[in-house]
Amino acid sequence: MNEDRLAEAIEHAISGSAICFLGAGFSTLAGDSGGTRKVPSSSELTDELWKLANVPPEPGSSLTDIAEFFEANSRGAELAAYLGKRLTFCKPAPVQETILNLPWRAIFTTNFDDIVERALPEDKIQVVSPIRRPNFILTDKIPLYYLHGRALDLSERSGVASLVLSESNYLDVRSKDSDLYAAFVNEIHAASQIFFIGYSVRDTEIASRIVTLGDSLRRKSVVIAKPGQGAVANARLQKFGDIAGIGVEGLAAALEAQAHEPVIRDSGLVFLKAVERPEPVTEVTKGDVDSLILTGEFNRDCFSAQRRKIDPSDVYCVDHTSKIGEILSPKTRGVNRFLITSDIGNGKSTFLGQLTVCAIEDGFSAYIIDSTLIEIYRDVDTILSRKEKCIFIVDDLIRYRNISKYIGERLHDSAILVCTTRDSFGSLKFGRATELLSGAVREVALDRLSADELNSWDQFLERWGYWEQRIEMSPTERVKFLSEDCGAENRSIVVSVFQSSSISKKIANIVDFFLRNNEEHLTPFVAILVASLCQKHVRWDQIVAWLNIDEDGFRSALAKDDIFDFLSPNRNWHLFTSAQLADHIFRRFDLNKDVIVDVYSRIVRETAYSSNDSRSGGDSRENLKELMKFRFLTRLFGEGSDAAKTIEAVYSRLSKVKKIRLNDQFWLQYAMSCMERKDIPDAETYLNTALGLAEKKGMDYDDDQIIDQRIRLLLMKNAQPSYKIKEAEISIALEDLTSSLANPLQTKIYPIRSATYILELLDSKIDEIGRNTMSEIGIVLDTMKSILDDNKQLPKSQRGETSKLREQVRRARLVVQNS
Repeated sequence: MNEDRLAEAIEHAISGSAICFLGAGFSTLAGDSGGTRKVPSSSELTDELWKLANVPPEPGSSLTDIAEFFEANSRGAELAAYLGKRLTFCKPAPVQETILNLPWRAIFTTNFDDIVERALPEDKIQVVSPIRRPNFILTDKIPLYYLHGRALDLSERSGVASLVLSESNYLDVRSKDSDLYAAFVNEIHAASQIFFIGYSVRDTEIASRIVTLGDSLRRKSVVIAKPGQGAVANARLQKFGDIAGIGVEGLAAALEAQAHEPVIRDSGLVFLKAVERPEPVTEVTKGDVDSLILTGEFNRDCFSAQRRKIDPSDVYCVDHTSKIGEILSPKTRGVNRFLITSDIGNGKSTFLGQLTVCAIEDGFSAYIIDSTLIEIYRDVDTILSRKEKCIFIVDDLIRYRNISKYIGERLHDSAILVCTTRDSFGSLKFGRATELLSGAVREVALDRLSADELNSWDQFLERWGYWEQRIEMSPTERVKFLSEDCGAENRSIVVSVFQSSSISKKIANIVDFFLRNNEEHLTPFVAILVASLCQKHVRWDQIVAWLNIDEDGFRSALAKDDIFDFLSPNRNWHLFTSAQLADHIFRRFDLNKDVIVDVYSRIVRETAYSSNDSRSGGDSRENLKELMKFRFLTRLFGEGSDAAKTIEAVYSRLSKVKKIRLNDQFWLQYAMSCMERKDIPDAETYLNTALGLAEKKGMDYDDDQIIDQRIRLLLMKNAQPSYKIKEAEISIALEDLTSSLANPLQTKIYPIRSATYILELLDSKIDEIGRNTMSEIGIVLDTMKSILDDNKQLPKSQRGETSKLREQVRRARLVVQNS
């Protein structure tokens, strides 16, 4: 490991964005409570415990062996008492204090001693141990996680703490304390650098069974090893990160030296980094374009080549620069908050990629907000304080609403804030856009392609041979096909490419690779598809840890096959499906349902545990909402009776996790699953549970979705032939429906979808409905008709759905008028 790499890592620690893990080798420099002996090393403690056990020591035995002897002979309390005596009220060495006094983002220790607590003021740290669990991790303190137990708990609490000394207990951390394990994993993924200090090969080998350190984690990890350690030991430690053979004393010396001569990065940023200026490629290849179509990952260097027209045939993607001009043009600088409205798959990622390149060319520094970590706010303040031309790009306003509002409140005239949303401009459920972004907002809508964009699509498909048989059509006919048959929608055009071009053969070969020849890699493949459907918010390094994936073996298998020639050679090699492609594969190919259920359930369960972390679980909380949606599961398992049974089984499985059961959205989605199967009693029970949990959250909580489903449930319930009609229930549904239709913040497609259920009710129970109730139904239907008359196509509706609903409203109104 070179000096620059260590200096960079230390800089992150000084800035407060790194975490450290303290092993047994760190503790041995401290004195014990008596002041005459050092805190014992593993071997010393082993010898002491053999004497305590009063049995002859066994040659070659380890600390694990003797600890398991105590447990096997019901002497665990005796063992714990001795550890409390030797490992509390320790006296830290100066070099330990130097290391511990850094502003670590978090400190993890697999030791039981209280060295950290003795080295730092009590008001600077927050202790977390298996039996000492605060409800919230405070933002103004350093969390100190005792992963295996805390000797001080023996004296501060009644009973014996669960000290993890034996290997069997060591490996129980993940299963016995899911919340602690989740916080552990969250901190690892949130940190910019990870220091392993005082760990032996044995420690790291056991630790590797608790959390899988994937490529992305190894790249940001530094292992502080003993000086002069052998090549074999270093080679094994290198699996965990870059080796610095300087020991604890050497690290303390390096910290002190760098404190006097800090290595300051030009940006002064820690968690946010300016997007680098793209370097145009010399040639855009078919592989570059295939990669964009399949993975959805935008290559700025390729688009930069298209922009510079180095070669007129370098068409990398459909050009959206006319809409980008609305954002970057000086004429629009009076408004510097923009909302990009786009449904899933309609070109949002490509648009943002193009916007980033164009902004940098125009002299802006570009920053992408993709985390809810509180440290982001500090970096935002640093950027805005410079008063320079800058653009913040936030992909998903609702997910990152707090940081978006924070930026919007502080935006200066030279700064631009661009956020995306799936909702239409006037229908954001979390409040008006001007309130969310703290100022006037201009919308840039992507869902329907302009004439110029359709022509650009035609040129793109022609350039790369994707038209195939349709190439015989004239350009005018091809554009008409894109406009009418594909609805002038980006996603419909892409799906057409998936189904009828050379890309379709490539997709089939990719799936065949996993189904026929490499079934051992089917689990990570399915995991990648699930993450892609979740807009890739579930991180690959988390998936590697949660599913214990052999990342090296998986990557090696892909690299050996020419099918995957489109994969990125860099750290994003695993991003080989877009959300659209994942949806296409789940719908078109017969994947093993048991594998999908297992992978999905494990990802949701671990996401739920991670979301319970008050400090670093914000991203997981948003992911959990997306993953649990009924419509998300229909994309995984399809539709129809068999799929409905599978989905019901999945929800039943998830209901075993308490954290999930306490989520109102889970019961809402479970109810929707029951409604799909016409299981009205269970659906009603689960909806009422969802409403109860929502009411518990308070007045400000948005329960529109739950109310919307209750409307449909009550109408469906009363339409059943075997059910005696209850007009009071119908009136509740109509009253809620009237409120939803009148709500200016409600996306109108959702309440108007209830027209289907009103028509079913009328067809089934027309002779049983009273005059007053029929009058109320007529008023609701008139309101629906008025809204439909004002909208050729309702925002957020599927292709052809508005026309279908318009016809259902017309038929229902006729029934009411003729009753």
